[in-house]
Amino acid sequence: MPHRVKRAERHVAVLRSRVRSLASMPPSRLVTLPVRSVVRTTPRAALLTLSVEHGAYPFVPGQAVRLGLHGGAVRKPYSIASSPADVCTRGVLEFLVGVGTDDLAAHGFDISVGAFVDVEGPFGSLVLPAPVDASDVLLVAGGTGVAPLRSMWRHLLADTVGPRVTLVYSARTGHDVAFASEIAELVGRGLLRAVVTLTREAEARQPWRTGRINVDLLRSVVAGARTLACVCGPRGFVVDLTAALLECGLPLERILNEGW
Repeated sequence: MPHRVKRAERHVAVLRSRVRSLASMPPSRLVTLPVRSVVRTTPRAALLTLSVEHGAYPFVPGQAVRLGLHGGAVRKPYSIASSPADVCTRGVLEFLVGVGTDDLAAHGFDISVGAFVDVEGPFGSLVLPAPVDASDVLLVAGGTGVAPLRSMWRHLLADTVGPRVTLVYSARTGHDVAFASEIAELVGRGLLRAVVTLTREAEARQPWRTGRINVDLLRSVVAGARTLACVCGPRGFVVDLTAALLECGLPLERILNEGW
């Protein structure tokens, strides 16, 4: 075990330079879409749903776009929280957007129902490979970093012979767990394994736990060196947990990540 710790420590400096940032990704094509709904999911976030006609928005699970007021100059990067199949079957793109000082409205964006939003993209390197060469996929989310991982689990779980999917999700409090009902339903149906941990609550809310994601927790869910891990969240979170996954024995090439 000590040699793994040393290896992880040697990789930390490299990891800090390798963690991808959405803000630095190049733009792509531009389309304008209407807002279908805005639903508060937590006290700090809302699910923004845009209508897409005829399933005409191809992307890979994990990718992001830049959103902005139609015709405006300012656009902010947001990961797509829905799957490609949601575009085809429901005609929607979904995004988990902040509510507060850093939300879309604070930047002058009208996200009321019927408003038009410019969508620039898709882009991003946190994408599922095709095909997924793994029997197990581990999704590790910090805060709103759960958004692109939701796109992934919805895509993966649509395939009845796909890999086993495990979600490890860190949120501030139980009220800050986005997609809580969806996660609970998938767990109840035996389709998803999930560990949700709360960092700012003294007592656990069943079936969740308290504390931060650490090496011991990750070691309990890593199925082996062929596990594919995807990590998304604040930059420090991503660097630390990528190093922790290395300590668990995963090769760096089996860890995909993105931070902000």
